Amino acid sequence: METDDTRELANVLSKNGQALLPMVTPIEQSKVAVDELIEALGRATTEAVLGFSALEIAVRRVPERKGRTRWAGPGPSGAR
Repeated sequence: METDDTRELANVLSKNGQALLPMVTPIEQSKVAVDELIEALGRATTEAVLGFSALEIAVRRVPERKGRTRWAGPGPSGAR
């Protein structure tokens, strides 16, 4: 909307406040739904990052004393 249209709409709604009431509940429900979505996405992202970190630690290469390298967890071929 353009600025003039926004001002005109604000004028109409401020003079007739009853027109706003039917809009309040859907707006509140939308806000709750968006908040729940953001929370779920944040949780899923955190879990994914922690999972990747755990996987990286599980397959990290560990140097041995004699200059050879062994794998902590499954080796590069998946064999132990």
